[in-house]
Amino acid sequence: MKQLVNDSKFSEAEEVKKKIAKLKESLKTKRGKYLELKYQSDLKALEEKFKKDLEEYDLEWENKYQEFLLNSKKMLSDMNIRQNYEIVELTKQLEFSLGKVAKFSNMYLDLKKQQENLIKQQL
Repeated sequence: MKQLVNDSKFSEAEEVKKKIAKLKESLKTKRGKYLELKYQSDLKALEEKFKKDLEEYDLEWENKYQEFLLNSKKMLSDMNIRQNYEIVELTKQLEFSLGKVAKFSNMYLDLKKQQENLIKQQL
């Protein structure tokens, strides 16, 4: 009889052990699913953060590029205005220094006379 009592307790212990193993397995499965869901949500949050940071970076550099284009156009315009002014001033200065009638050098005038004399001799 004592044997039967021990055998029934042993079978109960086996059943409890099996239930504990099943519960541990289901807990392990639930933890795995929880960790997988947590990983996916963390990954999604990280990707969204990265995407937002990238958009902010792109917007910032696009603004800087547009600002650079505006500044370069303004600088080119200012440079062209200054060059046109300098051209006008240099032209006035040259006209004043050269005078209205061009004066030929003595060497040029001598060559011109020689050319005229040669033409007369050939005729």
